[in-house]
Amino acid sequence: MTRATSRASLHDTPLLHFLGQQGFVLDTREPVEVGQKLSDWLDFRHAIALQGLLDQTELMNQAPAQAASIRINAQVLHERFDNVRHALERSITQGVPPALGLARIETPAPELLLPVDPKTAFEPFRRYLGAHQRQMDSVIAKLRAQLRSMLGKGDTQWQQLGMLDAAMDAMLGDRQTRLLSRLNTHFEKRFNQLLKKHIKASQEAHENDTEQPSTDTWLPALCQAMQTGLLHELAIRLQPVQGLIDALTHNNKKPTP
Repeated sequence: MTRATSRASLHDTPLLHFLGQQGFVLDTREPVEVGQKLSDWLDFRHAIALQGLLDQTELMNQAPAQAASIRINAQVLHERFDNVRHALERSITQGVPPALGLARIETPAPELLLPVDPKTAFEPFRRYLGAHQRQMDSVIAKLRAQLRSMLGKGDTQWQQLGMLDAAMDAMLGDRQTRLLSRLNTHFEKRFNQLLKKHIKASQEAHENDTEQPSTDTWLPALCQAMQTGLLHELAIRLQPVQGLIDALTHNNKKPTP
């Protein structure tokens, strides 16, 4: 008896569960499968390009099968994936550069000194989030390109997968960037809400000649939530890479010498 294939749902990710726990407003309509929405995400130019790719792969299937010209060491690939993931996680949680030549990303100070300009107060956090997102994009794109190169040296099915991954990356990359940037917008709204309450409490403390409130009561927790959000985002960004590695190692369970 075969086990039913589990299909990915657009609503079934740790990142969305996390955002819901944080109180962010989410689309709570009935979950749909990724395949059902893919046609809505691709415009006519993407559809034409995808059809051309499918036609090309059909011709490849009709041609004589090509033998793989590369041997896969599954253990090395999985170790490489784990190293990249751990390096990016350490960058998010500790600020350690994930690779040579990349800059350290410092977490903004968890204390705001009055007076605070509400229009610019979030700017250090916006730069912090954006820097990590660009860093993840750069490091993962390099690894993904290396895996496609390996697929290109494999048999016909591997080559087709590499071509399809490159095409889908080009088609959906901008959409992914736009969607993930909403994470920053969610945190900015939360920051502004808490800052507004903080400024009001500070004014009341000044008027009543009482101790000024500290941002320590809310800002460190928000910074921690930002890190958690970035870690969930990292997991999503790594899913295509994990898929390529699974494909490369599917018939290579034992490491080659």
